Amino acid sequence: MIEKERLTYKPAEVAELLNVSLPVVYNLCKRSDFPAVRFGRAIVIPADALRAWLAKESGCAAQSTIARSV
Repeated sequence: MIEKERLTYKPAEVAELLNVSLPVVYNLCKRSDFPAVRFGRAIVIPADALRAWLAKESGCAAQSTIARSV
């Protein structure tokens, strides 16, 4: 079976990856600098944009350690 690279995460997946609660992720999604995308009522977070946001927030230029596939 061919593994597909994850393009987006759901808020619950981001909460698990970051080890924070789901309400924390929803609050992040309300911030203008957080890379959340809305499709109607659905929210997704692009994987590459999340990695870049984490690197910027941590002040680190290195790639995030979030796995490319979950």
